[in-house]
Amino acid sequence: MPSTRDLVYDALFDPDCTLFGESPELALPSTGTVYRLLTLPSFRMPTLIRLDAGDGHWQITGKKLQIETRTSVRVWSSQRVLRDREQRELERLLDELDVWALPVGDNVHGLDGESWTLEAKSRDRYHRIERWSPGRLPTLATLGDYLHILARVPNDYVPRMGGEWRRRRLEERRASARAAADRQATRLAEIATRNELATALAAELEAHGLTCPHCQRQSRDIRYVQAGPDCERYFICRACGCSFTAREYE
Repeated sequence: MPSTRDLVYDALFDPDCTLFGESPELALPSTGTVYRLLTLPSFRMPTLIRLDAGDGHWQITGKKLQIETRTSVRVWSSQRVLRDREQRELERLLDELDVWALPVGDNVHGLDGESWTLEAKSRDRYHRIERWSPGRLPTLATLGDYLHILARVPNDYVPRMGGEWRRRRLEERRASARAAADRQATRLAEIATRNELATALAAELEAHGLTCPHCQRQSRDIRYVQAGPDCERYFICRACGCSFTAREYE
């Protein structure tokens, strides 16, 4: 079975394909230089960004495809002319990368990430570099991120995993918080009821004493312990050292 990378290249370089609208020769404008960046994520849609530089202005084109078997559907495309400040920043990043001096590959491969292919062509030369998840080449990663911003490439990961999924997770957290609040309210109500009984037992202790449920001794030598409003009050028999609560008198 062909890999996703093979399917993308078939769609990209098929002379009869009008989906990506590209050719393997990387057609050159009348003057200047052309760059083409193809990113192939492991689990998302491939993206192509083309930069045509010449005639005093630079034009950027972005495209996304949905690959299914050996057919592809263009789900997004955009094209615009760069502003002067964008062009200057892009020139600076291209100078820092110096794609013409880089080797084609670096023998780094993986399964979960992105494959990047950057092509450059001028009137008298052509060069291509291929990198896997280019964190090892920060200048390429920075250039690629900036190209995605300039081309205004939509993020297909967030709508798919962050839209409905995030709303569902938020509702689950809210429901969990409501359930926790209800449990806490029930617990406090039960404690309040038991503490009312403990207050009545404390009055009986003061007047006549209580019978310890552990040693069965009737005595006033029992300590009444009052904790906070969210804690259950209890008694300690000084004769046997055992503690008990009002629940043992219910």
